[in-house]
Amino acid sequence: MMDYSAIKTIKMTEEILSKITLKSIETPCYCYDLNLLKKTIIELVEESNKYDFKIHYALKANSNPEILKLISKYQIGADCVSGNEVSHALLHGCQGL
Repeated sequence: MMDYSAIKTIKMTEEILSKITLKSIETPCYCYDLNLLKKTIIELVEESNKYDFKIHYALKANSNPEILKLISKYQIGADCVSGNEVSHALLHGCQGL
């Protein structure tokens, strides 16, 4: 699992995005559209509720704390394959392991 402790989290605005060039970005660089993710989660939860499906997010895919915090707000469970992933999920509010 990736160690996110040394990674800077920057809330991107349109102004910041317009000034970014490939040479100005430190690597590795991960960009997430949290607004789009939130909309997607809401749609997923609404549709899954129609069929009484339970959703679990695989931490193996991405264990970024900001993403986990957002996911946990919608009571999405965490799919974990190690004790470290369980600890990380619980630390960031995930339930339904």
